[in-house]
Amino acid sequence: PEAEILVQNAQGEAGNVPQITQKMVQEKVDVIFAIATPAAQGALTTKGDTPLVFAAVTDPKGAGLEGKCTGVTDEVDPGQQIDQYLKLFPDIKTIGTLYNTGEQNSRVQVERLEKACTEKDLKLEAMGINNINDIPQAMTILSKKIDGYFALSDNYVASGAPLLVKSLNESQLPSFSSEEGQAKKGLLMASGVDYLESGKQAA
Repeated sequence: PEAEILVQNAQGEAGNVPQITQKMVQEKVDVIFAIATPAAQGALTTKGDTPLVFAAVTDPKGAGLEGKCTGVTDEVDPGQQIDQYLKLFPDIKTIGTLYNTGEQNSRVQVERLEKACTEKDLKLEAMGINNINDIPQAMTILSKKIDGYFALSDNYVASGAPLLVKSLNESQLPSFSSEEGQAKKGLLMASGVDYLESGKQAA
């Protein structure tokens, strides 16, 4: 049997999610599917017992995604990714990254990346941003401190990939992404999450 799918976009505003999902509950949907940590957290606050399935969440437990929900994590080992990176760029000593300061998913990734860099005697320069428009200025500062860039699976940074790629190209910095979507948008290479397969697993 075919399923009817109702798609709603929160336009990057986590505050819109509870209102959207509450409307879905009122329309008596059978299940709510939330993509990424902010959407899943917002959907979990919805009143009622409609099941919630999530995908593209790095740290479900840390994000408080328990109870009436289940889903698929996109956690990857940054240490293995850095090893691949260094095979091609062995002279890199300082890696830079941008992350959304308001997203649990991103903060967890920065912590894990920092640990991996420390274990490999690398320095990590991590700079927080509050919105996509912060990317050019942040990269102007960051590019002077680093010799390679590591892109997290961060919603803001992924959405602002064209701005990021422009800065990386101007600075002639090699870049590595933890998911292939950002490589398709212009970052040099990627290894890690295949969100199509992740979506299939969530289904």
